[in-house]
Amino acid sequence: MTQKKWAAHKQDAAELKTLFRAQAVAVKLQVLKEQLPGCVTAQQAVSVLEAIRVFLETGDNLSQIEAGAMLRTVRNLRLPFEKLVRNVWQEGPEVVYDRSKATVEKLLAREVARRKALEKSSSASGLGGTTNGGVPMDVPKLAMAKSKSGESVRLGLLTFHGKPPEKAKAKSIFD
Repeated sequence: MTQKKWAAHKQDAAELKTLFRAQAVAVKLQVLKEQLPGCVTAQQAVSVLEAIRVFLETGDNLSQIEAGAMLRTVRNLRLPFEKLVRNVWQEGPEVVYDRSKATVEKLLAREVARRKALEKSSSASGLGGTTNGGVPMDVPKLAMAKSKSGESVRLGLLTFHGKPPEKAKAKSIFD
């Protein structure tokens, strides 16, 4: 192999590694996020929110996700126990839940603000150092598509784009 081909191969490998890392982080976050609607008590929700916070603060996971979408998800989170009347005389588990939710929201809001400032500074300097909606260039934006129901679906290793199998016709006794 020539040096030029070898350098191109190494660059492609690095880009794929970054892409697969971003997809792995997104899948792990999705698994944690899917646990939230199933939380019946405030204690369960606090444990899931704390797991999400710890996951986001680990390594560079926060820079690998779509922070704006996750922020909207956390802000719009309405769990069944939130509809109950709270005791105003005592601090209960619901207050701990509110604090955990606010901590995750603050973390994500800071990341969104950081990305906007980074995008603004790069566009002002004319370098164009970011793409993908404020995500640094070394972090690829995950491909998204619309499903038949209208919701956004992440394209990746688990998405099949082929034809669905043909359904076998039921045989009637009159044929």
